[in-house]
Amino acid sequence: MPSAVGYLGLVDDPRSPKLRKIEEGVERRIRHLVESGELRGLPGEGAPLREDDLRTDDGWAARHVMRQAEAVPAWVDLRKDIAARRAWIKRRYAAHREWLHDRTRFLTELPADRIVDASHATATRDQKVRAELEVAIGELNAMIRRYDLLVVPALQLPLVTLERIGSD
Repeated sequence: MPSAVGYLGLVDDPRSPKLRKIEEGVERRIRHLVESGELRGLPGEGAPLREDDLRTDDGWAARHVMRQAEAVPAWVDLRKDIAARRAWIKRRYAAHREWLHDRTRFLTELPADRIVDASHATATRDQKVRAELEVAIGELNAMIRRYDLLVVPALQLPLVTLERIGSD
């Protein structure tokens, strides 16, 4: 007995004339695009096709949907934010150390009556910048703790200190 698909006039035999005609039309169109050069320079040109995830465990469908949507796990963006924040702190600390170095040289050239006030201003600014850096490091460490909760132990990051930033 013919199937319902056969009664509707749809193709259910891969060798049917309708299917061959469709395949030939697709092949002709692809050949035309290749010969005209319209397929040149596309992303991934020449690279092997990506293998689909052949695992059939419970997470297969979720991984497939995520891959098709080009979605990334939350921890990936968090890791980028951590790296950016850490780089900012490192730049800020290096700039402050350079300023302190220059300021120390400046203090040695001042007349004796101005050294006390300039030295006090330098210490005040140093304390202010160090407090700013400590707050930034506290925020960074909070981000690292949140990140460490999301990833496996092998991907976890160590907490940051001002001394560790300075020694990098």
